[in-house]
Amino acid sequence: PDPLQQSLSGGWSLGRQGWALSTPSGIAITLNQAERQIMRMLAAAPNEPVSRDVLITNLTGDVDGFDPHRLEMLVYRLRQKCREASGEDLPLRAVRGVGYLFEP
Repeated sequence: PDPLQQSLSGGWSLGRQGWALSTPSGIAITLNQAERQIMRMLAAAPNEPVSRDVLITNLTGDVDGFDPHRLEMLVYRLRQKCREASGEDLPLRAVRGVGYLFEP
């Protein structure tokens, strides 16, 4: 087991300093830099929505030049990556008008 593993709710966890996401069934999914940033922000605010602005600020140094649709695409791809690797759905949901929430 990873001593730096951070438990998320519902049996999910972040390990290897945020570079791997483990599913409730124990499958480890390697994250890229952007996915890691998103998951670390969500893990830091359990059961609380994280605003799109906060997520975008942590993803880029150029907030004004960042297309907000990129965030939606990153979340879509992360969900797809988890589903394809494990058959499990990442419990990451959009909160209309706010941002995203990790809520199993």
